[in-house]
Amino acid sequence: MRPSPPKRRWPKPGLHPTQDGSIFDPNKSNWTDERAELRELLSATDYDSARRSTLNAHYTDPRLVAAMWDALHEAGFAGGRVLEPGCGSGTFMAMAPDTAVMVGVEKDPMTAQIAHLLNPQAQVRLEGFETTTVPQGSFAATIGNVPFAKTAVHDPVYNPDYRYNLHNHFLIKSLHLTAPGGWVMGITTHSTMDAVGAAGVEARREMAELADLVGAVRLPSSTFREVAGTDVTTDLLIFRRREEPLAPNAEPDWVQTRMVDLIDRDGQSKAIAVNAYFADHPDRVAGHMQISRGLYRDGSLTVAADEAQPSIPEHVRAILDDIVAEARRDGLTHAPIVTASAEQDTEAFREGLADATELYAGVPIAGTVRWNTERNQFESYVAAEGAQPSWEPLAVPKSRVAETKHLLELRDLTVAVIGSQTSGAELSVRNDLRAALNRSYDAYVSTYGPINRFVEQGGRERTDAEVRERMVTLEQRWRIKNGTRRLDADGEPILDTKGKPIIDPYPGMLPPEEAERIAEEAAQPTAVQFRRNHMQKLRDDPMMATLMAIEIFNEDTQTARKAALVPVLETARSVTGVFGSR
Repeated sequence: MRPSPPKRRWPKPGLHPTQDGSIFDPNKSNWTDERAELRELLSATDYDSARRSTLNAHYTDPRLVAAMWDALHEAGFAGGRVLEPGCGSGTFMAMAPDTAVMVGVEKDPMTAQIAHLLNPQAQVRLEGFETTTVPQGSFAATIGNVPFAKTAVHDPVYNPDYRYNLHNHFLIKSLHLTAPGGWVMGITTHSTMDAVGAAGVEARREMAELADLVGAVRLPSSTFREVAGTDVTTDLLIFRRREEPLAPNAEPDWVQTRMVDLIDRDGQSKAIAVNAYFADHPDRVAGHMQISRGLYRDGSLTVAADEAQPSIPEHVRAILDDIVAEARRDGLTHAPIVTASAEQDTEAFREGLADATELYAGVPIAGTVRWNTERNQFESYVAAEGAQPSWEPLAVPKSRVAETKHLLELRDLTVAVIGSQTSGAELSVRNDLRAALNRSYDAYVSTYGPINRFVEQGGRERTDAEVRERMVTLEQRWRIKNGTRRLDADGEPILDTKGKPIIDPYPGMLPPEEAERIAEEAAQPTAVQFRRNHMQKLRDDPMMATLMAIEIFNEDTQTARKAALVPVLETARSVTGVFGSR
């Protein structure tokens, strides 16, 4: 039986007293007592999990959550299955209407347990969102506050090449999993809309291909100050999943940014990139945009709350009312087209959405690897655009053949064990499968080591020639970044042959502090990379993330122990993992 979290330690959403993770920093003496108490309250594993999850979690004011739910209701939500990716403690689930069948996804074990205890009426899936495997269009709607991070996670279906950072991956995958006509309401960092780099623009372009932007609200930077102890500039984005593909050459303006003059802390006007949507809809900014100190650096776009408004949530609610009214006018209300595979029957919605074997009923998923005994070769299931899916040979080095076969055996046993549990198979069948998995795992570790082991590469000192080359590259990059857009006679940017603004590099001498920074950066050792070479050929297999989750791996010591791998936190019975009861 799981102990309930101490109520005096849960006065508002969030595990940590500071959003920047200072409580976990041994060099911050002002948190010594709290840090010591946390170490007493948490196991070593839970403490490490909490420390790792602080930097990309932002918790949401319940008043803002209520305004979002009310807007969704006014837009036409009448019930159905609703996804909250990265649910944290479950604020959105707790405030959901009775007609919503809530499914929360949370990677941090402790936070998932808290969400489950606070929201026993909802399903909480203890897994990384990148491993969530459900059919497209499974949810009538998606709502939540996605985690923010510049890092990317590997999702074999929706982010196979690490193209999108964490928050954009969450939004794009949520759009795929939401039924056509359904709304996706997500709070995300403003860089989702404002990023000028190729990756940011490509992310918005894919979002535009998947959905209409119903509207957006740029939130004051102080929105999360009270509940999370941090100032961060965020946007509330509202999408409607497209029923028909985006027409060719119909890219909406909000995919791009514009240079907008804003006032900095010194009262000077300075140009900064702002998404075209907010440039055209300043009334959708719940305050006043300015240039000030952001979460990580000076010279960032921030939003000061409008002091004439009674409160931030009330101001946001008023803007949402306008967006809903506009959606009704434009035919963009919430009207999901739910397919049979995503039927919204609450009674039929059992704990734990179907695993891969049930979802695809024997149809291979793109990227799946198998050993073909007849041809004596590895094969990968390739579903190339415009071609019939087929099994294609996959070259594996001879030195890796035996281990790769063993990994595939472990993968198949893991899927079988999970499938036996979610399908209600006989106890004897479940026990036999778990025993087989235990034997196979023990044999693998004895022969090769932990599944999640890695080798560290890089970190060497650069040669003088490499440093000089990097200095040239970094200086060129700085001059472009701080250059001037070339304008025509009407003051509009002149575009190159690829449709991108032409920028004249900064022509003057580098400021001394920038020259020093570039010299230091150029001399930095090569990047350290952590590579799992033994799994390289299986990196696109959709069940690899699940396989890697069957052990709890300590990156510092490169040791592992068997994990329970709990697909769902349940209330009515004890939790059984792939290796047995826990």
